Amino acid sequence: MFTIIMPVFQTPNILSLCLDSLAHSITMPTHIIIIDDGSPQESKLILEHFASSEHSLFQVSLRYHSESIGCPKSINEGLQAMSADEYTVFADSDVIFTNGWQENVHSIFQRDVRIGGVGGVLLYPQTGGIQNCGISYQNYRGRHIFLNNNPSCLSDMNYFPVQATVFAFFAARTTLVQQIGAIDEGFFNGYEDVDFQ
Repeated sequence: MFTIIMPVFQTPNILSLCLDSLAHSITMPTHIIIIDDGSPQESKLILEHFASSEHSLFQVSLRYHSESIGCPKSINEGLQAMSADEYTVFADSDVIFTNGWQENVHSIFQRDVRIGGVGGVLLYPQTGGIQNCGISYQNYRGRHIFLNNNPSCLSDMNYFPVQATVFAFFAARTTLVQQIGAIDEGFFNGYEDVDFQ
């Protein structure tokens, strides 16, 4: 049902937290495509252990780069390897996945056929405040909405429209991803997601 594309250029401690949270939060059939973009050797060992472990609900495909070629190229490599699952998820390797994320994504897509993509809510680990839950543009300048607010301010909203959503955790209908195609590799890292959206 889900394909997750995760480019990795990460330190071992953060990567371990990310992969542990991912493994413990998956409740639906999932294909995880990890593209190691030149991470340190300790991170490679963590990835190899994660990929070789037995999992009943997900399988892992692991690809390596000897040196970093960048996030957009790594994502495009993952797009070429993805399966025809119902949903495609783009996730950064420092995201901590919470229980119920797959059910929430699936529920939102099932409720409204007009929704093509869903972004998560990123919180600052130091404060618990909102880091990113969407971007609003005015006069050609993008602003993170609800920046530094307590997440409780979103409690009455199951989902809401934004001009650009979080790409560090972004789920889309795979049919839409296939129509859009590859990410423009000429964009500066951090802006390719806006181009994709």
